[in-house]
Amino acid sequence: MPRLLTPALLAALVLVGCSESSPPPQSLAGALPAPIRTTALSSSATDGLDPVASATAAVLASQAVGEATNGTDDWQEADRAVRAAIAAGDPVQRAARAEIGAQVMLDRYLLAGEVDRETVDAVGHHASVLLEAGSPDAPLLLRALTALKGHWDADRLDRAAGLAAANGESYVVSNCASCGRGPSALALAEGDIGASRQVRETAAAVARLRDLT
Repeated sequence: MPRLLTPALLAALVLVGCSESSPPPQSLAGALPAPIRTTALSSSATDGLDPVASATAAVLASQAVGEATNGTDDWQEADRAVRAAIAAGDPVQRAARAEIGAQVMLDRYLLAGEVDRETVDAVGHHASVLLEAGSPDAPLLLRALTALKGHWDADRLDRAAGLAAANGESYVVSNCASCGRGPSALALAEGDIGASRQVRETAAAVARLRDLT
């Protein structure tokens, strides 16, 4: 089940779970720098971990990606740095860093302008990382897959959009207690002022993903 991991929750969970023998990571306040999107991680990134360990892994992964990309505006340099940070992690960190790294590369670097021949392969790679991880980040995947129209064939795009929509819908249903299940859940979530902005935006993106192709 996708987990909503906000900076405050991440820091709080990590601090609660730390002891003298297990000090908190340094610079928690900077673990999720402003340019890094705050979103839900897929369950696969921290599969099998308890909530505190899951939150710790996400904080450390965000910190590693933030440090790797800090100070560079060049997408190729950032891409190399993100891939190196992923390779340097243990299995849990590799999964979490890959997902967060893909979000950062797409949001901050690759989708900031028009996707062209130079960037399309990188967009496809990082979108595929999120899809394979089961990421519920439907808003970001909507942007990426929209940019890949005309570059990916229709069948591939349709499969990707369907998978992104399914993962996004699962996240909405799991994080909107008043929305219920079934076809009406997304419409209820999108219009529910009591739902978080992330849930509402995810519901709206899922609807658009289903009409993408």
